[in-house]
Amino acid sequence: MEINEAARRIFQLHWRLILWCVVVLLGASAIAGVIRPRTYTSSARLVLDIPDPQNVAEATAIADTGRAIATGLDQVRAAIDQVGVSRDPVKLAKKDINVQAIGSSGVLKLSVTDKNRTVARELADALATQVVATRLRVARSQPAQTLTQLQERLDALDANIAVLNTQIKGLTARIARAGSVATAAALSQSKSQTQSVLDLLVAQRSDLATQQTGVVTGAGSTPEPSIIQVAASPVKADPSEIPQLLGLGLLMGLVLGVGGAATVEALRPSVVGTESLAVALGVLPLGSLPKGKRNRQRAIAVAAERVLLAGDGAGTKKVELITPANAGELGPLASKLDWDLRALRLRRPVRAGQRDVGPNVLPFNAVSSDPSAGVVVVSPVVVRKADLDDLSALLKILKKPVLGLITYARLPKRDEARTRPAEAEQLKTFVFMDETPQASAPSEPERAFAPRVHPPTSDEPKTRNAGVSGQGSTE
Repeated sequence: MEINEAARRIFQLHWRLILWCVVVLLGASAIAGVIRPRTYTSSARLVLDIPDPQNVAEATAIADTGRAIATGLDQVRAAIDQVGVSRDPVKLAKKDINVQAIGSSGVLKLSVTDKNRTVARELADALATQVVATRLRVARSQPAQTLTQLQERLDALDANIAVLNTQIKGLTARIARAGSVATAAALSQSKSQTQSVLDLLVAQRSDLATQQTGVVTGAGSTPEPSIIQVAASPVKADPSEIPQLLGLGLLMGLVLGVGGAATVEALRPSVVGTESLAVALGVLPLGSLPKGKRNRQRAIAVAAERVLLAGDGAGTKKVELITPANAGELGPLASKLDWDLRALRLRRPVRAGQRDVGPNVLPFNAVSSDPSAGVVVVSPVVVRKADLDDLSALLKILKKPVLGLITYARLPKRDEARTRPAEAEQLKTFVFMDETPQASAPSEPERAFAPRVHPPTSDEPKTRNAGVSGQGSTE
């Protein structure tokens, strides 16, 4: 299924469903925005014990750290208890607390939203205090813990170094008292190995001492977290969320409406448009009738010309109009087509006894159907696929020549069945009059369109055939 055809089937056929979904959801969004209470937002500014960021990414990382602390349930409960109000800590943490970096700096903006402006200010200050206290506790506990661990390792190394020094002194004394060269050599080798281990432990202790000095120095140079600006009571309420809710309602309405229309089309497919209907039926389009009365009259006249040509090509003089089930009354359209077709045929030269040769256009009737008549399908521009399949099956059963397809947006009414005929002077054709008294009287369109022939005077030769332009053959 092509995208254009699918769009036409969904939007042109089900636009009422889509419009209804959009209107309903827009109304619901507007009501939700009106009944939602007004809120106020208060903000405090603070810095953490983190070096200044060098770019936006580092500033965002610092803001994430502050947000993680500020939205912790323990900190939120502590702030609520400090202010002395009744609020849901879970809802407050998820929806009403926001922490963001100011540009690429290390300054954080902590905002709290509440329906009471005073409560919003007090909660913002309390949460800022909680964030700073948490960072101070973490910042002070980490260096102390590190120093404790380093000191424990230094003490262990000092004990091992003292033991090795004692061993080396003992080996030195034994070497001095050795009674043989072999014993002295063995003791010297043991002393050398012990000295190597001692040197390694001394080097390790030196590294740990350097780390200890660095921790002490870094703890002194690290910035401390602090509040640099307390929250103030908001003067104005937050902007209304009605525009955002309306946009969301519009989007959801379109999605719901288009989805519903697509589902309906998937379950009960339709065919939309003259070209699509003609392709589905395997016929040629003869015309499309619009809604406007004047344009519809012109379209019927154009369709009548094409029906006339199609009938000539198929060798049929009569036309039956057939339509899908429950498509509308075809009587006025049949009368108008018959009127226009007769008028068109009167513009052709005809023989005596053949004046009434215009096709008889009638709605199709299974009982009185003429086997020699051609068929013109008249259909609305939108047809259910099931109805179109039934019509296609009926056309195959009839085995009549199908002259083409006429679609309509609105069928003509009974007051449009006949229009004002053209003037006789505009019909530049010959009409042969029958001289025999048995000839049938001309039909109403012939009387309207046939040129008036005056009897010849005594001075003029009597003509047998008279025409519009006054030409004829003399006897």
